[in-house]
Amino acid sequence: MITLRRFHIDDADLICRYLSDEAVARFLSDGIEVPYPIERAERFVRAAFEGFPLDCAIEVNGHLAGAINLLEKRDVFRANLEVGYWIARPFWGQGIAREALRQITRVAFREAGIARVYANVFVVNTPSCRVLELCGYRCEALHPGSLLKHGRLYDGAVYATRRDEWLAWDAATPVFVRRR
Repeated sequence: MITLRRFHIDDADLICRYLSDEAVARFLSDGIEVPYPIERAERFVRAAFEGFPLDCAIEVNGHLAGAINLLEKRDVFRANLEVGYWIARPFWGQGIAREALRQITRVAFREAGIARVYANVFVVNTPSCRVLELCGYRCEALHPGSLLKHGRLYDGAVYATRRDEWLAWDAATPVFVRRR
């Protein structure tokens, strides 16, 4: 069973271990250093209790599997939330990111009353692009050479969905079944 929950201070050790994996951190913000220091993980967990940005632990059958968050936007962009997520390597390929994204998008549209949710992704991160597509997001824009990571430029993409279109998609789409 895949659930979203608040982080616990006990999660810091696993967060540190998971984010120290270069394969997991490869397409994340430069703020995620490898190896990921335990002090940063502990600070992150403490900050996750403060409301927006909504940071959620992704839990699978009682085990921390990753994280997903919604970042609040300000000023004229306040009708938008930006979503970001990562899954620990032992949990890859099980449909976990897909179900977590569906759950947090539901929260954004049904509980937060937001008009649009979007994600910025590396185009070469095809699994993440596919997760977004499978969750009713569509590619709105491609930005060639817009992302700089480890001294290399990558193409970026913006995937988004809007409230009315996503609620109709969610109502018509069966709940995901996790593969074993």
